[in-house]
Amino acid sequence: MQFIYRLFPIFLIANLCAEINYSIIQSNQQKLILDINVDLQSEQDLKPISVLIGLPELEYPELLIEYGIDNKISPYWDPTEFKGIEWINLQRLQNLNVATLQIDTKKDNNKYYKNIRITCLFTKAQSKNKSPNFTENKILNNRVINWPIAKNWVKEINQPNNKRIYPANGQWAQFKITEDGMYSIPANIIINSEIETSNRDPRSFKLYTSSSLGRDRSNDLIGTINYTPIKENLIEIGIYFDGENDGKLDEGDQIIFYGRGVSGINNHGTDISHQKNLYFIENNYWLFVPDDNINLGKRIDNLESSTNSSVTLNYGLSTFYNENDLINPFAGGLSWAGAAIPNGSSNTVVASIESPNQSIDVNTTVGFLGNSSSIEAQANPNHFIEIYHESLNDLQSSKSWVGLVRANSTFSFSGNRLNNGTNIFILKNSSNNSYSQPHFDYIFGEYGRNLDDQNIPYEFFSPIHSNTIRFRFNTQSEIIIWDITDIASPKLVIQSIDNSGMYFDTILPEDTLTRYSVFSQSTLNDISEIDLLENISFSNYRIIRPGVEHLIIGPLEFSNVSAPLVSHRGSCEYISLEQIYNEFSGGNKDPVAIRDFIQWTQENWQNPKPYTVLLMGDADYDYRNITQQSSIKVPTVQIGYSNNHRATDDRLAAYNGLIPDLAIGRYPAKSKDDVSAFVEKIIQYENNPMYGMWRQRITLVADDAARPEPVHGSIATGKSHTQNSETISNLIGPGIEIRKLYMMEYPEVSNSSLYGVIKPDATEELLSILSEGTSIINYIGHGSAHQWAQERLLYQDDDINNINTNGMLPVWIAGTCSWGHFDEIESEAFSEEIIRMQNNGASAIISTTRLISVSSNAYFTREIFKSIFRDSIITNEPIGIIMQSVKDGSSSGELFQLFGDPAMKLALPQHSLDIVNVNPDTLLTLDTARVNAIQEINTNGSGYGFLTLNDADKNVTREYSINSTIQELSYILPGKTLFKGQFSFNGKDFSAMMRVPKDISYSNAPGEINIYMVIGNNPSEEAIGSLQNIILKGGSSVQDVTGPIISFEKENGFQLRNSDHLEDGEKLYLRLSDPIGINLTGEIGHEILYSDKSNEHKSDITHLFIYDENSITTGRILINDLSNENLYFQVKAWDNANNPSEKEIKLFISENKGLTLFNVYNYPNPFKNNTQFSFEINESAEIEINIYTLGGRKIRNIDRDFYEAGYNFINWDGKDKYGDNIANGVYLYSLKAFNDGSKISKIGKIAKYQ
Repeated sequence: MQFIYRLFPIFLIANLCAEINYSIIQSNQQKLILDINVDLQSEQDLKPISVLIGLPELEYPELLIEYGIDNKISPYWDPTEFKGIEWINLQRLQNLNVATLQIDTKKDNNKYYKNIRITCLFTKAQSKNKSPNFTENKILNNRVINWPIAKNWVKEINQPNNKRIYPANGQWAQFKITEDGMYSIPANIIINSEIETSNRDPRSFKLYTSSSLGRDRSNDLIGTINYTPIKENLIEIGIYFDGENDGKLDEGDQIIFYGRGVSGINNHGTDISHQKNLYFIENNYWLFVPDDNINLGKRIDNLESSTNSSVTLNYGLSTFYNENDLINPFAGGLSWAGAAIPNGSSNTVVASIESPNQSIDVNTTVGFLGNSSSIEAQANPNHFIEIYHESLNDLQSSKSWVGLVRANSTFSFSGNRLNNGTNIFILKNSSNNSYSQPHFDYIFGEYGRNLDDQNIPYEFFSPIHSNTIRFRFNTQSEIIIWDITDIASPKLVIQSIDNSGMYFDTILPEDTLTRYSVFSQSTLNDISEIDLLENISFSNYRIIRPGVEHLIIGPLEFSNVSAPLVSHRGSCEYISLEQIYNEFSGGNKDPVAIRDFIQWTQENWQNPKPYTVLLMGDADYDYRNITQQSSIKVPTVQIGYSNNHRATDDRLAAYNGLIPDLAIGRYPAKSKDDVSAFVEKIIQYENNPMYGMWRQRITLVADDAARPEPVHGSIATGKSHTQNSETISNLIGPGIEIRKLYMMEYPEVSNSSLYGVIKPDATEELLSILSEGTSIINYIGHGSAHQWAQERLLYQDDDINNINTNGMLPVWIAGTCSWGHFDEIESEAFSEEIIRMQNNGASAIISTTRLISVSSNAYFTREIFKSIFRDSIITNEPIGIIMQSVKDGSSSGELFQLFGDPAMKLALPQHSLDIVNVNPDTLLTLDTARVNAIQEINTNGSGYGFLTLNDADKNVTREYSINSTIQELSYILPGKTLFKGQFSFNGKDFSAMMRVPKDISYSNAPGEINIYMVIGNNPSEEAIGSLQNIILKGGSSVQDVTGPIISFEKENGFQLRNSDHLEDGEKLYLRLSDPIGINLTGEIGHEILYSDKSNEHKSDITHLFIYDENSITTGRILINDLSNENLYFQVKAWDNANNPSEKEIKLFISENKGLTLFNVYNYPNPFKNNTQFSFEINESAEIEINIYTLGGRKIRNIDRDFYEAGYNFINWDGKDKYGDNIANGVYLYSLKAFNDGSKISKIGKIAKYQ
């Protein structure tokens, strides 16, 4: 790789909004030329961007970099560290070699380049290429910037020879161990386990464990990821089977083997280290008893002895270790540690050191984890720990470091200071910083151990290698020694005795320290239980088999409730997590098994290869359940050993490098009910969508520039939230309605929250937008796991129960910090609660799992929208493929997490229609116009559509005060809605009418017409179209001084009057009608205003109005706020000529369902000659009245008659059934209602007095 630099002048027009942009000038098989153009608004725009480039071979191309003119960086800005232009990731991705180029446009800390040209010079492809398959094209097409050329460089699939089939004809039994050591399986345990042992030769019994021999493979996930072939699942362990030689299993027989627990000592060559298992606490072993006796099991061999030993030693190297993970002080990552050591205090650590050789020095390492007693007050305190042995008079070492990071101290001291047995190390915190409060992490040491029979069992290493040696033991009892250098193939050491005692001679290998276990028959750890597993298989997935396009990975308990989604996806399979562990990590709960399984599907399954993976289950950071609160269903990958940690699912699908090879998403289900709700929601979203204008709408939300005060960035950074939203607005294609909720537009209200102010009007508007419906909602700004913006635009505790999308499920994209922090234990992220809402909240969410820079937020959200609207055309790719646009191998891209099904398509129309013209072409106020259009999706189809006329966009400039300065921020707000109506159509050509209100902007800027339509059914197709440059002018006045007619009705159109009743849950509509139409502009003073008279709260509901189908005079609004038992509200509305009307109504909410009578009275009561029965009924029904004496004798029947729902009355002349006046006294009456088999009655008293 070579970098060549030269300067050249570039003169290009700057972008309208703050960003670093690139354009491809030339792309072929020899070179790729990029022009980089920079327009800065804040220091955040100085942060590097990255692009993914396809390569012919797995090597970095030579770069030719030509710099244009440079500009000064504002002295008030604090730019990031200069990184230059560099490659940051090289890997194979879906069989294409790719590299990530990071582009930093800074020249130094004072200047930046406004224009840069970069030329990548490719080498000629050497290896064999092939045409991309379906999955490769899916994953790479929208990610690799030079894909039209790079698709010719796709390589053959890696297919390593790793297809071992484990014996199937036999019985498998499982048991678990936790610690390293020598173990015994007594024969009676096998016999009592229900294993069929008759006619089974024990010489054929085999013992297996995972190929990682009990240790986790965390380094395969948390460090640099390079391609490696998939490891064997199980490996056979060499055992000693005492009593097998007679060919039958007897009570006194036993299996002896060296077992590995989950954590312990590893040796690689001459390196001796301790590995702490981060993921699981038990290691699985598998005993196989075959049905036949043909193949013998693996047994231990004898260790080869040397005939001439050049060195004699009476000691070996042994280790001591102490680590007790109690707490993760940063609630995330891998930072588990022991007790805290507060400033000025000390901590005591006990190490057991048996039979030390005092002539051999002790090498010790003590690990710590930095922490602060108050991170808010002091995030990076200085630490100073003194390490003593036995007493504060014996200082061994000290360690000084800064911050919330790991540190260790390594030191040596003489073995003559060791006690035989318990040794105490004292850790004293002598920092001069009162906030210093590090944690003890671990202590590890190597010491010389005398070779004897004291405190057996024990292990030791040869202190030397590449030699012949005699190890001499001082022993008075019988001991057994195994060489366990190769854990899977241990060897029995043959002991010899001379006048000096017991010894053995051996040949030491080159560059490897040999390892031995010393034990006796009495010190073996007995396995007390083994479980016979029926129908166990290690090759359900680990075989060559037909593939599927989509995978769902989750626990077995979620399989059945996920089945409808599997069926819905078609080419899909639910993969049991337990089976993945059985086939790829020997039954151990190692997350690497998920990665290996995914890799296997790509290398060994037949087409189609999976390209999406849905993880069905929640995760947290406590793999081992140390907190006793963990509820992991499907693990994620924790990265980082300090407070700078993160969680990512990407690495479960990344096996060639840091860029995942598949699109991956997670639904954080905690229960089967969660899964069922999600599955139902997604199937409903895709199969039976709620069609409507919400699917044509995108909402952009931007944080306030005025807050916080510039301690988290400059004043320009505060402005960038809105400016970056404006950039995204420019990426959105035509025909899409863009709503903008910019917090600059809303007033502050003082309160007692952390930042002292809130913006309740902005929150109300956001909740209103969600209720009305929007296909995508995008937020850029400050945030946390539980809120948006310091002003609490959305605050989890207050707003989660106020979110109601009415079944119109948006995709949320939140370019903010930590809103997707899904791996906490003690709390749920806001995003998790929203995605779990039943048929509400969200269809999918994209957000970050940890803190992220403003510039990275802006850059990656911009890349997402570029993928949605590639070349201004709405993509048909699923959301997981769209999400891949931010996966570039950088740590920032890794922070973006998808909550939802990566195979889900967006709720955006996929077709376009052509608006031919509008007649007349100049629209005058109060006049009508006809829009003519063509749809060619189904030329014989029929359907319905929605037509909107929007006024010209408004350029606004807002002033605000910050940091004792007056600042300005300019942006564009969407024009007012002038008309919003519905129409029906049949065939290719169609038209729709509209009317222009008086309240237009009267500017020279043009308006816009948008159409959204639904064509046919089973399935329906959606289309959108747009006509720009609509000329709007003032027209003639009209002779109309009367405002709209305001009425209230049920869903079926039944008119409601004062004091009428609604059933609980019944919908209430406001209807507005006027010959010249309703004013929908929402101009101040001309809104459709809803006032709750019970609390005087007022809401602008103008945006909710829509005309009836094929009408330009009448329409209605659904009133959602029916939470009170009694409703009392007022509505004020204006017609298009700005004539107002007002109306109040009182209504009552009834909990009764079905036919109900209300307010049954008679008046007068008592009466003289006649009286009137009044009543209210909620459904049309037949009514009958009967009059009785108090003794129960019927004296009069008023014949049954039909009455409409609502308020009614019936007159009675006071006569009995014979036509005579009834006598004075008290009587009973029964009023009955009959409707479709339903009957209800009310009984009352009535008196006659004359």
